[in-house]
Amino acid sequence: MGKRLIVAEKPAVGRDIAKVLGCREKGAGCQIGDTDIVTWAIGHLVTLCYPDELDPAYQEWSISTLPIIPDEIFLKPIESGKKQFEIVKDLMNSPEVDRIVCATDAGREGELIFRYIYQMAGCTKPVERLWISSLTFSAIKKGFENLNPASDYDDLYESARCRAEADWLIGMNGSRAYAIVNDMRRLSVGRVQSPTLAILVQRALERRNFVPEEYYELAADFSGINAKMLNEQLAETAVHPTRFPATEETKKALEVFILKNQNGKAVVKTAEETEESVPAQLLYDLTSLQRDANRLYGIPSKTTLDVAQSLYEKYKAITYPRTDSRFLSSDLASTLQKRLESLEQTEWSAGVEEAKASQKDLFGRFINNKGVSDHHAIIPTGEAKQIETWTKYERLVYGLIANRFVGMFLPDAVVIHQEYELQLGENSFIAGGDIVVVEGWSAVDKSRRLENTPQKRCRAGEFYNVTNLRVRHDQTTPPPHHTDASLLLAMEHAGTYAEEDADVQETEYGIGTPATRAATIETLITKEMVVRKGRTLQPTEYGVKLISILPEYLTRPDMTGQWEATLNKISKGIGNPRTFRRGINDLTEQLVAYALEKGNTGIKNANSVGRCPLCGNMVREYENSYYCVNKACGFRKIYKIVRGSHPYLGSITMRELLANQTATDERGTYTLIPNAPYISFVRTPLPEPDYQKFFELINDYNLLPIDNVDRGGAIWFEGTRSDEVMNDFVRECRKFGCVLSFAENVRALGRKSGWYLKVEDDHRNSYFAAKGTPIIEVYEYVSDATWDLPTDAHAVPAQEVDVIKVIEASGFEYVDKRNNGGSLWIIGGESECKSLINELGTYGLKFSFTPRGSRATSHRPGWYSQKPR
Repeated sequence: MGKRLIVAEKPAVGRDIAKVLGCREKGAGCQIGDTDIVTWAIGHLVTLCYPDELDPAYQEWSISTLPIIPDEIFLKPIESGKKQFEIVKDLMNSPEVDRIVCATDAGREGELIFRYIYQMAGCTKPVERLWISSLTFSAIKKGFENLNPASDYDDLYESARCRAEADWLIGMNGSRAYAIVNDMRRLSVGRVQSPTLAILVQRALERRNFVPEEYYELAADFSGINAKMLNEQLAETAVHPTRFPATEETKKALEVFILKNQNGKAVVKTAEETEESVPAQLLYDLTSLQRDANRLYGIPSKTTLDVAQSLYEKYKAITYPRTDSRFLSSDLASTLQKRLESLEQTEWSAGVEEAKASQKDLFGRFINNKGVSDHHAIIPTGEAKQIETWTKYERLVYGLIANRFVGMFLPDAVVIHQEYELQLGENSFIAGGDIVVVEGWSAVDKSRRLENTPQKRCRAGEFYNVTNLRVRHDQTTPPPHHTDASLLLAMEHAGTYAEEDADVQETEYGIGTPATRAATIETLITKEMVVRKGRTLQPTEYGVKLISILPEYLTRPDMTGQWEATLNKISKGIGNPRTFRRGINDLTEQLVAYALEKGNTGIKNANSVGRCPLCGNMVREYENSYYCVNKACGFRKIYKIVRGSHPYLGSITMRELLANQTATDERGTYTLIPNAPYISFVRTPLPEPDYQKFFELINDYNLLPIDNVDRGGAIWFEGTRSDEVMNDFVRECRKFGCVLSFAENVRALGRKSGWYLKVEDDHRNSYFAAKGTPIIEVYEYVSDATWDLPTDAHAVPAQEVDVIKVIEASGFEYVDKRNNGGSLWIIGGESECKSLINELGTYGLKFSFTPRGSRATSHRPGWYSQKPR
């Protein structure tokens, strides 16, 4: 009898399987045992061919060749994985091997990865399927004891193949059609990316077209009860029934009311208190985990996926993360106590003792076999190890999963909702609040904060003195920009509105899958259709124009959600792959016809950065450079990365340079030199920062600081300013050497939202000095690579200490003594650096270290000590 070949999706998983099966001999791209050989892919090793690889006629992009709808789309090895593919292919066809086990990830894409390799290798040997939800030793061992025939997963493969071919047909034809019609090559259209982009564009247009409406509110204090006057005309219909039109007549009427009633008494007309039992939140699937990680910690969705995959593959700490289920199957019930016990001696032990003693019935809300598809919800495996070596993000993401898991066992939270109506004169006032009387699960799971805004409790018929009446003038605000969290929620529900904290299960009609949504967002960013600004995601002008010319059916999120629902039915054997493919073929033909009918819409100018100063034609932005579209013009190329003069010449700077012949950014001032037939520019460094002018400019722009204390080079400004005003402010500051960046409506230090201006690293010290602030500052931030500080260090306030002297006294050799934004380069070993961190921690100072080889300076390798900003 020959050997069995196991094909894993990644090397790390393959090695874990090899340990369980006793395959100890190392081979080329494999591990060999007495009866088994374990090999692996490196993610996708095989993909679909490009059109020009199917037929040379497609090498030239031409409308005459569209639509491209081949009877069969052939496969090819991915160039970067050719070597490993040949290894896997040879092993599959080796006479020594007589049967194969598919051990790729247990999901749609994992199935596709293996089937493509198997098909490309020309293998016909029998195949079994390993289907597991965690990579612990016991889970792998049990999985191999219960292998399934590969044919059980034929429907899953058909769904994956339909998805891949649909994306190919829409992407290749749509991108070519619109690129040809609009005379550009970088235009990109996709079955999933286009409706995702449309969600962002819709929000951007809502903000762009938003017209704020001013309003008045009359707030009152009744001996401890905070209330607002009810607008009787709006009481039954308005979302905000306490708002009044911002007219002079209204203002005068409210002021007259205040004068008349400022010493009056209000009577409680109605007093209602309702008690609500709030159950623990559902367990995490991938999308809800990504949303919370982004909402709470600002972690991008792709990073959360990578971290979760690391916790699953590397540390065996969590179950399979690429799941769309938020429930557990009944066969896991007997393992839950052990998983709880594994958290007892960790930093996530809060609530574990109570959870262990809990007699709560978990069936129905948490254990529900009908709610589990391919994989159950993400929970700890009970075998987390090497926790001290985990990065900050790994701890944060695991903490979310662990706390959510513990909260499942704890009692419901109990909240009392207060609703009061008071009468003052002839007008009614409404007040309300929430009182958390039982924390329950919310004491452990902090991902959802229960409102705790208690009002003074009162009863109908009681009288209260008026202690304060005041008119509040405000205006409505536009909907916020999308973040990863809100966009993932919109994708999950195919663009329909859903509350951010909604306790909902994955819907059937989402855009993409939990495993692919983060990648879709990153693709939009890579293709310059979307930019990430702080935590927000905003479409570029190119992205906005692209959506404007695409047919509605390709940008409608609900339509894409229906396609995903059909793919889901195919995977369950209740959908017809041929019918789906015919529908995609028809859609492809319509897409090309629509592009021809729509014609040239000017989108080719979406990547234009201005007019050529030599010939007047458009200058376009490409991936690495800028070109004049006139091939006869001398201005043929300016690279974004200019060796020796500038690290990156961005499109904003280039637009300003072409428009004004001069531009200023954080690196200096640029001057255009249009000497026909060529064009060039020169850069002069910024002057030394003049912070006296900076403070004067703050007054000129009427910016009111909320906080004059310097925290990491940040000042908080009250109120809202337009992007145009703030960009203009930033440009003016650069003229006298002050380099700033800003973000709208961010929160820090518990202060109200406003404008955040941050002095860039190159000028931090002179900025501090200008404000009379000590150079040595400490802020709450620890990087991924930080060591644990002594437990008492966190409680010690930062002391004024000469850090350089402390480091010198510890015997370290300096590479660079300059303090650049809190950065020091020193020579030292790992243990010595850890001791130094602990010593500095006793002063209340937090430092982080990155091992040698980091590209932070041009000096020789050493240890990088970064004073947190």
